[in-house]
Amino acid sequence: MKLPLVLISGWAHPASALQSLAKALSRRFDPQVLSAGQFSSGNLPLEPGSQAWILGWSLGGLLALEAALARPDSVSKNRPAAGLILLSSTARFTRCDGYPQGTEPANLRALQRALKGDPIAALWRFMADCASPRSLTAQELEGLSRTALSQGIDELQEGLRRLQDLDLRERAKSLRIPCLLIHGREDLVIPWRASEWLASQIAGSLLQVIDGAGHDLPLHNPGLVADRVLRFAAEVMP
Repeated sequence: MKLPLVLISGWAHPASALQSLAKALSRRFDPQVLSAGQFSSGNLPLEPGSQAWILGWSLGGLLALEAALARPDSVSKNRPAAGLILLSSTARFTRCDGYPQGTEPANLRALQRALKGDPIAALWRFMADCASPRSLTAQELEGLSRTALSQGIDELQEGLRRLQDLDLRERAKSLRIPCLLIHGREDLVIPWRASEWLASQIAGSLLQVIDGAGHDLPLHNPGLVADRVLRFAAEVMP
């Protein structure tokens, strides 16, 4: 019997961005894909008492971690078939005193301002950073930016607010479930050291850093990500 798997996409990306990954994982899981804006950590789309895995990319990973911590009835050490997959994610988005692994806070503030003044230009730059070290064509950047903008400025700004406010560093230490972290070494949006730090706080977690990959690893190479996830799942629930 396949286990439920909730996938949560990243900021400015619709649920469809993770459909290829969901399809690749479907031989082991029963996936349901949501955007970060659609997801509510206090209302997981699961049957009461069901076992589940949660996979989150970028902001979706931060929300997935929050959900795993908030919903011990669905994801807990008492349910060994449940697990958490964090892709290109973090426990806190911005750096601060004692936490140099985050993103420069000024970059987030600049994106918030740019999204109000010239949203297409702001999204172009963000999508280019997501794809780096690959280069996208102007047509690709335009398409990704328009798709992001179709979610609405309010939803995009709310996502940035979550990135600014959520800090799960202290709570993450209490997580006691199978947890796999995958991060591209060339990530310009969330430094891979953020996943390294988080893995050091979660007992029994596994970190895999992918050389030559950037922030959009699950979009650019869903097959590689799916392979790592399926191997991990086979180890913790043979």
